Amino acid sequence: NEFHIRIGEPVVPDTKFAYDEKHDLLFGKAFDCRIGCAAMLEALRRVEGREFPCDIVAVMSSQEEVGLRGATTAAYHVNPDLGIAVDVTGVGDVPGHKDHLPMKLGEGAAVKIMDRSLICTPAVVDLMIACAEEKGIRYQREVLCFGGTDAGAMQRYGTGVPTGAISIPCRYIHSEAETVDLRDVRAVIDLTIACIN
Repeated sequence: NEFHIRIGEPVVPDTKFAYDEKHDLLFGKAFDCRIGCAAMLEALRRVEGREFPCDIVAVMSSQEEVGLRGATTAAYHVNPDLGIAVDVTGVGDVPGHKDHLPMKLGEGAAVKIMDRSLICTPAVVDLMIACAEEKGIRYQREVLCFGGTDAGAMQRYGTGVPTGAISIPCRYIHSEAETVDLRDVRAVIDLTIACIN
Protein backbone atom coordinates (compact mmCIF):
# COMPACT_ATOMS: atom_id res chain seq x y z
CA ASN A 1 0.00 0.00 0.00
CA GLU A 2 1.23 3.42 -0.88
CA PHE A 3 0.78 6.18 1.64
CA HIS A 4 1.89 9.76 1.87
CA ILE A 5 3.40 11.59 4.78
CA ARG A 6 2.72 15.29 4.75
CA ILE A 7 5.31 17.85 5.83
CA GLY A 8 5.20 18.29 9.59
CA GLU A 9 3.58 14.93 10.37
CA PRO A 10 5.40 12.94 13.06
CA VAL A 11 6.68 9.49 12.13
CA VAL A 12 8.63 6.91 14.12
CA PRO A 13 10.51 3.79 13.01
CA ASP A 14 8.75 0.49 13.62
CA THR A 15 11.48 -0.94 15.82
CA LYS A 16 11.11 -3.77 18.29
CA PHE A 17 12.62 -3.66 21.77
CA ALA A 18 15.17 -6.43 22.39
CA TYR A 19 17.19 -7.73 25.33
CA ASP A 20 20.48 -9.61 24.99
CA GLU A 21 20.52 -11.57 28.24
CA LYS A 22 24.03 -12.94 27.66
CA HIS A 23 25.58 -9.46 27.48
CA ASP A 24 22.94 -7.61 29.57
CA LEU A 25 22.24 -5.18 26.70
CA LEU A 26 18.99 -3.46 25.76
CA PHE A 27 18.24 -2.40 22.17
CA GLY A 28 15.45 -0.14 20.97
CA LYS A 29 14.31 3.29 19.92
CA ALA A 30 13.97 6.40 22.04
CA PHE A 31 16.09 5.34 25.02
CA ASP A 32 17.09 9.03 24.98
CA CYS A 33 15.73 9.68 27.46
CA ARG A 34 13.11 7.08 28.34
CA ILE A 35 15.81 4.97 29.98
CA GLY A 36 16.72 7.97 32.17
CA CYS A 37 13.09 8.31 33.21
CA ALA A 38 12.96 4.59 34.02
CA ALA A 39 16.12 4.86 36.13
CA MET A 40 14.77 7.88 37.99
CA LEU A 41 11.43 6.16 38.68
CA GLU A 42 13.19 3.03 39.95
CA ALA A 43 15.38 5.13 42.25
CA LEU A 44 12.28 6.84 43.64
CA ARG A 45 10.50 3.51 44.06
CA ARG A 46 13.41 2.19 46.11
CA VAL A 47 13.42 5.17 48.50
CA GLU A 48 9.63 5.33 48.82
CA GLY A 49 8.57 5.74 52.44
CA ARG A 50 11.92 7.08 53.66
CA GLU A 51 12.09 10.39 55.47
CA PHE A 52 14.28 13.12 53.98
CA PRO A 53 15.19 16.54 55.42
CA CYS A 54 14.07 18.16 52.17
CA ASP A 55 11.52 17.77 49.41
CA ILE A 56 12.56 15.60 46.46
CA VAL A 57 10.89 16.55 43.21
CA ALA A 58 11.21 14.40 40.10
CA VAL A 59 10.43 15.92 36.72
CA MET A 60 10.13 14.24 33.34
CA SER A 61 10.22 17.20 31.01
CA SER A 62 9.63 17.56 27.31
CA GLN A 63 11.45 19.38 24.50
CA GLU A 64 14.99 18.93 25.81
CA GLU A 65 16.23 18.43 22.26
CA VAL A 66 14.85 21.76 21.07
CA GLY A 67 16.14 24.11 23.75
CA LEU A 68 15.63 22.58 27.23
CA ARG A 69 12.14 24.08 27.25
CA GLY A 70 10.41 21.70 29.64
CA ALA A 71 13.26 21.83 32.16
CA THR A 72 13.27 25.63 32.02
CA THR A 73 9.58 25.76 32.90
CA ALA A 74 9.95 23.04 35.55
CA ALA A 75 12.86 24.86 37.25
CA TYR A 76 10.74 28.00 37.41
CA HIS A 77 7.88 26.05 38.99
CA VAL A 78 9.98 24.02 41.46
CA ASN A 79 12.64 26.62 42.38
CA PRO A 80 15.22 23.94 43.30
CA ASP A 81 18.11 24.26 45.74
CA LEU A 82 20.02 21.51 43.90
CA GLY A 83 19.51 20.04 40.44
CA ILE A 84 20.45 16.59 39.15
CA ALA A 85 19.57 15.54 35.61
CA VAL A 86 19.42 11.90 34.56
CA ASP A 87 20.03 11.40 30.84
CA VAL A 88 21.99 9.35 28.33
CA THR A 89 25.39 10.18 26.91
CA GLY A 90 27.32 9.19 23.82
CA VAL A 91 30.10 6.63 23.95
CA GLY A 92 33.45 6.25 22.23
CA ASP A 93 33.40 2.47 21.90
CA VAL A 94 31.11 2.23 18.88
CA PRO A 95 32.36 -0.64 16.70
CA GLY A 96 33.88 0.59 13.46
CA HIS A 97 34.15 4.24 14.54
CA LYS A 98 37.04 6.19 15.95
CA ASP A 99 35.15 8.51 18.30
CA HIS A 100 37.24 10.19 20.95
CA LEU A 101 34.64 10.13 23.71
CA PRO A 102 35.93 8.65 26.97
CA MET A 103 32.61 7.01 27.97
CA LYS A 104 32.04 3.30 27.32
CA LEU A 105 29.23 0.79 27.71
CA GLY A 106 29.55 -1.37 30.79
CA GLU A 107 31.88 0.97 32.67
CA GLY A 108 29.22 2.38 35.01
CA ALA A 109 27.28 5.59 35.55
CA ALA A 110 28.72 8.63 33.77
CA VAL A 111 29.21 11.58 36.11
CA LYS A 112 28.99 14.63 33.88
CA ILE A 113 31.77 17.18 34.10
CA MET A 114 30.56 19.28 31.15
CA ASP A 115 28.74 19.36 27.84
CA ARG A 116 27.70 22.19 25.50
CA SER A 117 24.88 23.27 27.84
CA LEU A 118 26.84 23.58 31.10
CA ILE A 119 29.93 23.06 33.18
CA CYS A 120 28.60 21.13 36.14
CA THR A 121 28.95 22.66 39.58
CA PRO A 122 32.24 21.24 40.96
CA ALA A 123 30.75 20.62 44.44
CA VAL A 124 27.95 18.54 42.89
CA VAL A 125 30.43 16.56 40.76
CA ASP A 126 32.54 15.97 43.88
CA LEU A 127 29.43 14.82 45.79
CA MET A 128 28.52 12.33 43.06
CA ILE A 129 32.03 10.90 42.86
CA ALA A 130 32.31 10.67 46.66
CA CYS A 131 28.95 8.85 46.82
CA ALA A 132 30.01 6.45 44.06
CA GLU A 133 33.32 5.67 45.73
CA GLU A 134 31.80 5.29 49.19
CA LYS A 135 29.12 2.87 47.93
CA GLY A 136 31.38 1.01 45.48
CA ILE A 137 29.32 2.09 42.47
CA ARG A 138 31.11 1.90 39.12
CA TYR A 139 31.36 5.30 37.49
CA GLN A 140 33.19 7.12 34.74
CA ARG A 141 33.76 10.81 34.13
CA GLU A 142 31.75 12.32 31.31
CA VAL A 143 33.08 15.10 29.11
CA LEU A 144 30.87 15.67 26.09
CA CYS A 145 31.93 18.16 23.42
CA PHE A 146 28.44 18.32 21.91
CA GLY A 147 24.84 18.07 23.04
CA GLY A 148 23.25 19.19 26.23
CA THR A 149 20.95 18.09 28.99
CA ASP A 150 18.22 19.50 31.19
CA ALA A 151 20.92 20.24 33.78
CA GLY A 152 21.85 23.27 31.66
CA ALA A 153 18.41 24.83 32.19
CA MET A 154 18.38 24.02 35.90
CA GLN A 155 21.81 25.56 36.46
CA ARG A 156 20.79 28.85 34.85
CA TYR A 157 17.50 29.23 36.71
CA GLY A 158 17.13 32.35 38.85
CA THR A 159 20.45 33.37 40.37
CA GLY A 160 21.88 29.94 39.60
CA VAL A 161 21.36 26.44 41.01
CA PRO A 162 24.14 24.00 41.94
CA THR A 163 23.65 21.34 39.27
CA GLY A 164 25.06 18.06 38.02
CA ALA A 165 24.05 15.16 35.82
CA ILE A 166 24.28 11.40 35.89
CA SER A 167 24.22 9.76 32.47
CA ILE A 168 23.61 6.31 31.07
CA PRO A 169 26.14 5.52 28.32
CA CYS A 170 24.31 4.82 25.07
CA ARG A 171 25.39 3.76 21.59
CA TYR A 172 23.66 5.04 18.45
CA ILE A 173 21.78 7.90 20.16
CA HIS A 174 18.85 9.28 18.13
CA SER A 175 18.58 6.13 16.05
CA GLU A 176 16.16 3.22 16.03
CA ALA A 177 18.89 0.97 17.47
CA GLU A 178 19.96 2.74 20.65
CA THR A 179 21.90 0.37 22.90
CA VAL A 180 22.46 0.52 26.67
CA ASP A 181 24.08 -1.84 29.15
CA LEU A 182 21.82 -2.76 32.07
CA ARG A 183 24.84 -2.73 34.40
CA ASP A 184 25.20 1.00 33.65
CA VAL A 185 21.48 1.57 34.21
CA ARG A 186 21.72 -0.15 37.59
CA ALA A 187 24.75 1.98 38.50
CA VAL A 188 22.81 5.15 37.62
CA ILE A 189 19.92 4.02 39.83
CA ASP A 190 22.29 3.25 42.71
CA LEU A 191 24.16 6.53 42.33
CA THR A 192 20.94 8.54 42.17
CA ILE A 193 19.81 6.93 45.42
CA ALA A 194 23.21 7.54 47.02
CA CYS A 195 23.12 11.22 46.07
CA ILE A 196 19.66 11.86 47.52
CA ASN A 197 20.29 9.98 50.78
